Amino acid sequence: PSSPLFDPLHYNNGTVWPFVTGFDALGLYRYHNATMGFAATTAVARTTFLWGLGANPEVFSGSDFEPLETAVPQQFFSTSMLLTPFVRGLLGWEADVPEARVALTPHLPASWDSLTVEHLPAGTGRYRILFRQNPESLLAVVTRTAGAGVDTLLYSPALPLGSRLTDVTVNGTRLANPSLRETGADVHVDLRLPLTERVAILIRHTPGFSVLLDPPTPERGARSSALKVVSQRLAGGTLVVVVQGLAGRTYNVKVRTPSGITATDVAIPSPGDAVDGYATAEVRVTAVR
Repeated sequence: PSSPLFDPLHYNNGTVWPFVTGFDALGLYRYHNATMGFAATTAVARTTFLWGLGANPEVFSGSDFEPLETAVPQQFFSTSMLLTPFVRGLLGWEADVPEARVALTPHLPASWDSLTVEHLPAGTGRYRILFRQNPESLLAVVTRTAGAGVDTLLYSPALPLGSRLTDVTVNGTRLANPSLRETGADVHVDLRLPLTERVAILIRHTPGFSVLLDPPTPERGARSSALKVVSQRLAGGTLVVVVQGLAGRTYNVKVRTPSGITATDVAIPSPGDAVDGYATAEVRVTAVR
């Protein structure tokens, strides 16, 4: 907005695109900020209900939550950028047919206890995936429902920050010496498995830390006011979350810790940014032993 070229109603010089927001969501998942990846993905999903059902607006005003009347009302690439961050970001499903393998790197929202996805493609194959999770386990069942598919599954699910492995079983057989890879924002179990007609993978782990941030739900015509998670990390046994919100406003932040869910109020300091009114604060949450 500080640019002299900015115009919140200009098609190229000031509008907000669901299409580009989908790339933002995909990048957030790739770099392990799944909280904001989910927020951006659900923001695109909400545009489905602004006009006719299934008609995702092409562009929005750059200053408030309002689609432009000049926009294409049923823009395919807006709809596609709901599917792309969901399939490649939240699920992390990406097939590599020349190498006869498929990657599955899910960052499931902490508030979800289950998810089933049908017709995922990998070459001639089609797959169904069922997830079940709780604070101490994650079950994934991958079933080939059609075609020949591929030979190898690269499975790397995200677990809550601070989790430690208890055990991993594949089709009931316990794996020896599975290890965790820490990214700084979460932890991953990296597995390379034969992808047969049906593979059931059960990961048991200790509870960790998960931020339970409600997706943004702005009203038509509203300015941005939702809390945003910039980063999270562990400092000893304390979760440190850097957030941004409207200056002078107090937000309630819920976190699932190893000892249960806790809620913390965070006051955003003033003054805020001259353009959008946002400022940065830090939240520290320690599990009660």
